[in-house]
Amino acid sequence: MVIKKILADKNVRVLTRDFTKFAIEIAGTELATNMAMLGALFGVLGTIPKPAIEEGIKDRFLKKYVASGGTASLDSVIEKKFKKKRDLIAKNLEVASAAFDLSAAWAKEIGLEPMLLDPSHVVPQESEFVTA
Repeated sequence: MVIKKILADKNVRVLTRDFTKFAIEIAGTELATNMAMLGALFGVLGTIPKPAIEEGIKDRFLKKYVASGGTASLDSVIEKKFKKKRDLIAKNLEVASAAFDLSAAWAKEIGLEPMLLDPSHVVPQESEFVTA
């Protein structure tokens, strides 16, 4: 109870959700938990649009990367669990999208503002570069 009081005193809001169970309910496997967590994170932050997340997931699973160690083992497990890679991608996209929507709605409900700046405000515009 001490932790709850500390968080309350600092006005910290915590989204509590069993994202492993969430992944199992949607994708039928706990292997999609990481996609649920990523979708939830980006939904709360509100700065990465859902299409960009979807493209990142597709990029990861459709392109050949040199995998080593744990990544190679994970890829092997994934390929055994899912007969078709497209099924895996579809399930991961569905989980990430649902988690994104859930956490974005939660953030809006509690009045949470985006935590990160719009990238267009961070990257200098061409006219702002100093030339010698």
